[in-house]
Amino acid sequence: MRNMSALDALERRLEALEDAVFGADETQRRHVEDDFNAVERLLTLAKAAGNAAEQRPDRIAPVLKRVHDLDRLVDPNLAEEQHLMDEDAKYDLVLAQEDKLRRTARLLEKVAEAEKTSLDKAFVNDGLEAKLKTLTMLHLDQTSKADRVTKESLELMSRYNDLVKTISETFAGYELIVRKAEHQKAKK
Repeated sequence: MRNMSALDALERRLEALEDAVFGADETQRRHVEDDFNAVERLLTLAKAAGNAAEQRPDRIAPVLKRVHDLDRLVDPNLAEEQHLMDEDAKYDLVLAQEDKLRRTARLLEKVAEAEKTSLDKAFVNDGLEAKLKTLTMLHLDQTSKADRVTKESLELMSRYNDLVKTISETFAGYELIVRKAEHQKAKK
């Protein structure tokens, strides 16, 4: 039931968004919906832009080289960094952000207070230090065991390879003996 109400709410919001974008008039909406497929249009534009970039790299390359400069010029902090804003404009910016700044200050005060009251750093450090020592010892023990297992595995692989080599040489020798015997038998 709750999912249906959430779905209904989402559908209502989507309809409101469509009304705002396409207009509330049904005939206008049908006309726009028939002629407008955003994904296809964006895909077409992206392909066209890619084709244009491939066909004219001499015109696109300088623009791409200047993207950093363009980003800097559209940065809203540029005026402040270049000292282009007078004191009144800066004051107006601070006043526009006053509520946000006050909320942030209150939240920072709460964090500082919570840090003072709820965290006894000595207790936390002692508890964590003991756990860290235990984990370090366990890690060193497991590392030494892993090194020992690796060394034993390498020794076993070496012995296995030696056995396979010996068996292969033995079979090759037997094959040679059998071939000679068959050859001599075929001559008689």
